[in-house]
Amino acid sequence: MKPSRPTPFGSRPEVMSEADYLPISLSTLVPDTNVGLDLYRRDEGESKYVLFRGRDFPIGPGEIERLRQRGVTQLYITRRSRGKFQEYLRVWRPTAPKGRPCRRVSRR
Repeated sequence: MKPSRPTPFGSRPEVMSEADYLPISLSTLVPDTNVGLDLYRRDEGESKYVLFRGRDFPIGPGEIERLRQRGVTQLYITRRSRGKFQEYLRVWRPTAPKGRPCRRVSRR
């Protein structure tokens, strides 16, 4: 990893690689619930991840629909937050529509 430059407050932001992110399907998100972790979208042009929704802000049904209309089917979470996302799935998505179990985030 490349070292990062100090911020004005003296701390260094964490430099993350593509391997530090995991894709999640939009269909796993329940509108108007707080996932409790940062959600990122992938900027295809530059192959980087951009913060889409901060951990303290719910994602509304209109936002999910707008993403789908733009062809977005996945958002991303950090690998480190995988356990917290699995906990979210257990609480909010115990079963997918039509009674099928939700697909869990895989461990690599």
